[in-house]
Amino acid sequence: MEQSHQILAALRKNQGNMTATARELGWSRQHLYNQIDLAPDLQGALDKIRARHDQQREVTVGMIRVLKLDPEEVTLRALAAKVPERAAARALAVDILAQKTNRPKRDVVHTVATNPKLEEALAAKLPPLSDEKPVPKGIFPCSLTHDQAVWLREQGKGYVAKLLDELQTFPEVSQAERDGDVMAARQTSFYVADKARARLLAEAKRQKVSPIVLFRAVVHGAMVRAGAQAA
Repeated sequence: MEQSHQILAALRKNQGNMTATARELGWSRQHLYNQIDLAPDLQGALDKIRARHDQQREVTVGMIRVLKLDPEEVTLRALAAKVPERAAARALAVDILAQKTNRPKRDVVHTVATNPKLEEALAAKLPPLSDEKPVPKGIFPCSLTHDQAVWLREQGKGYVAKLLDELQTFPEVSQAERDGDVMAARQTSFYVADKARARLLAEAKRQKVSPIVLFRAVVHGAMVRAGAQAA
């Protein structure tokens, strides 16, 4: 019963958005769907939540003024996308506004850009240009699937550096992994020693894949080995 209350609260907070709800609960989307399927009351509640938010809303100055942009998420987005923190903060704000108004992101961008009052309000929420920071040495920005991000977080601080330092042979990236989206659901970054980073980049060049795709294949292999050991 307590878990059902937690799921319902997360669904309400995220306006029925399954991806955001699963992320908040630390689950995969499939696991969230499975839990809802087991509880008919939750499915009914989800339908009502979505019905309430089906109508598109307008972006307003007040809506922008109460935006909360997580500084850590802004930094991680900036590192992963290799863009200034101000640009990353703006992209995060657009994501939040699109979710709140149930509008496509491109509509939110156009609405704000063509309305001086909205643009002024959003500019006030963004980091000042003077605060732009270079990517710290040793930081490897990347993108992971939700399950990979959750699993790595469970392994504790320093696990990625240890994983790459101790890796003897890189996995061969499969065609499915090559065809996957290099900018997955979770943008993040890790500390990687210069030697391990150089090996990763060299191997990615050899296999003719993105370093991010190769890193995700490394993480996938580690998860598989950990599952086999646990079994």
